Amino acid sequence: MSLTRHLTLEGVASEFDNWRRLKKPGDHVTSVLWQQAKKLSSRYRISQITRILRISATQYHRYIHPGLQPIAPQIAPTVSTAFVKVKNPLATQSAILHLKLIRKDGAILNCYYPDTTTLHQTMQWFLES
Repeated sequence: MSLTRHLTLEGVASEFDNWRRLKKPGDHVTSVLWQQAKKLSSRYRISQITRILRISATQYHRYIHPGLQPIAPQIAPTVSTAFVKVKNPLATQSAILHLKLIRKDGAILNCYYPDTTTLHQTMQWFLES
């Protein structure tokens, strides 16, 4: 059995935490830690790795998967979305919630809501589009 099978995200996170606790100012994460994180990248989503290891997406793309680039910058320039501005009387009256949603394709939904039920219905519609 290889050591890779025994690596867990929580175990590597513990190693990262130990390194953070013992590091001196200016120290960089060791290549051993980056290699351990890289071995986990085929079993976990990027969001899980970055959240649990407490690293940025930039660090992930620089040290774990240098050839893998985020999707958004590639999609954003090619998307053409019509802009529709709708007058919302709630924005100046009784709105208690403000929501801004941005989809991967660059579409943006900016809304004001008086209650969570209406907010939930709109979010569901937008995300299913």
